[in-house]
Amino acid sequence: MDRSTLARYGFAAMMMTMAHAALAATPQEVKGHFLDVPALLKKGSDVSTSPLLANIQTPDLQTQPGAAGYRVNSAMLLNTRGKPDGFIVVVDREDGAFTALVNTAARSGLVVGKADGTQTFQEEEKTDEQDDYVVDPRQKAEKSSRVNRSTAPADDTQEITLTVLAGYSDASAQRVGDTVGFALAQIETLNMALRNTGLPHIKAVLAGVSTTSIDYEINGENLGLVQSLFPNHAKADLIASFVSVWNGINGIAYLNGRHSMTHVATTSTFAHEVGHNIGGIHCPQGNGYHYGYFTGEYSSLLCRSGSWYLSYSNPARLAPDGVPLGNPETADMARVWRENAPGKSSGEGNDMTRPVLLNSVAAPSECVDVLDGNMTVGAKVGLWRCDGNNPNQRWNKLYFNEMVQFWLAASPRLCLDDEAISENTRAVVLAQSSCQHIGWTKEGQALRIRGNAADLYLHRPGDNQLNVRMRDSGDTSRSCYWQVLDASSLTPAP
Repeated sequence: MDRSTLARYGFAAMMMTMAHAALAATPQEVKGHFLDVPALLKKGSDVSTSPLLANIQTPDLQTQPGAAGYRVNSAMLLNTRGKPDGFIVVVDREDGAFTALVNTAARSGLVVGKADGTQTFQEEEKTDEQDDYVVDPRQKAEKSSRVNRSTAPADDTQEITLTVLAGYSDASAQRVGDTVGFALAQIETLNMALRNTGLPHIKAVLAGVSTTSIDYEINGENLGLVQSLFPNHAKADLIASFVSVWNGINGIAYLNGRHSMTHVATTSTFAHEVGHNIGGIHCPQGNGYHYGYFTGEYSSLLCRSGSWYLSYSNPARLAPDGVPLGNPETADMARVWRENAPGKSSGEGNDMTRPVLLNSVAAPSECVDVLDGNMTVGAKVGLWRCDGNNPNQRWNKLYFNEMVQFWLAASPRLCLDDEAISENTRAVVLAQSSCQHIGWTKEGQALRIRGNAADLYLHRPGDNQLNVRMRDSGDTSRSCYWQVLDASSLTPAP
């Protein structure tokens, strides 16, 4: 680690130490029974066995796109009088574990359910209205040209995907339990808001997860550290940091930027902060249409007055009270999204909904495969006949600075790594603890592992065999060359 990096981390650690003395009481985990997820996912069941949903009509949860090994379900909620009353997102796994975000007028927060049936609830703390966005010092010169002056066309037919890196401190990762499931739940909340706004062609997807040992509170100074704390996914469109320290602020973001910080016990704050990232501000208070809106009864995500609705302002759509949820001159966040989202989406970020295959150029019928389906840390990885539907071969391609990582789609906590088995031979294995530190550089079509004094390359020594070996600079053997295929079509992936 170089001196400048140490200085950044030293500064961050100093800020954490100074801040802890004045922190507000952090929302605590409470054990108990809060949601009956099997019943909720069953059509036509009631909510009597889900205490958090008292006085709520039985929701009709709809399945949404997620990631391999996870099922994402969501619904807007109505109270017993038929009035809108928040939302619910449930992300569950086959082993029975789940992550849920529940937002109602009575209680809101994060529910974490483990495979053994135990549950914890972290209640969302309400905060006073205050500015929760800042202008990135690196973008001050661009601010005036980017707000309400986009050159991108307002096209409702163009599919736009925003990739999101979810970054955690070790403490916040422990709080949420399943970092992938939690990130999928937060991203689905944003996607619900976009659908409610009338923007189904714009969606967010999970690019990957990353962790740091530093736990930090939400403020403008620490927001400036997010990029250095999570540098290994520089190509993600949005970097969302989720923290466990609570200092009375639920979130903060760069206006017209791509970084945000959100407390883990919040349910809609992430979607609110992304609204700032895309160029929006709170209730109308100046020139421009980049504001949220309040109808007198309901408000959009950014305005947050009275009863709020999970939607950005849009004068072409009605709030639950039948009044337009916006004004063409002062509150049209739908227009801001249409104009600014294309420029925010780089097209280079990762997408965990599109697994890839690693295919040998020397043997086009063979792909990197988890042998015998042994998805455990240290399991050997080899080659087998390519099959886009085989979970042993499907990988999430994640950018790592100028390198790439390959994470197993069926078990997103495991990545492709190497380990020494003799002085001159290295095996290819599944790893977990080193996933944040291993990356492969792409040289033409060869994959060289980073962090080694010697040049070590992914190599096919023979039929259905795989290892890592040294390679001379002039070696052009096809056995070290690979192509990345889209698992759904077996064509070269971007």
